[in-house]
Amino acid sequence: MTNDYDVEQEPETNPPAEANKDESPKQSRVIIISICVILFFIIVIGLAIWGLLQPSTDTAKVRDIFIIFMAAESFIIGISLIILMIQLARLINLLQ
Repeated sequence: MTNDYDVEQEPETNPPAEANKDESPKQSRVIIISICVILFFIIVIGLAIWGLLQPSTDTAKVRDIFIIFMAAESFIIGISLIILMIQLARLINLLQ
């Protein structure tokens, strides 16, 4: 006698090829945009540090640049929190 619970079936691990074709352009676009944004921020930080290393830099300039960096960081954190709340709302709707 064979019990249905004893039989183990292997789950299908390969998704359909059509789904992969649709996701590849979207994923590559997101990756390219992410890399561009990261490179932009690295260049901006590098230019700011180069400007700070100039001999005529006084403390007012350092303070101003620090305030700008703090504002940019607050903006990024705010956007991240908004995205997190949207994802949480989608998860709650999915669970209901």
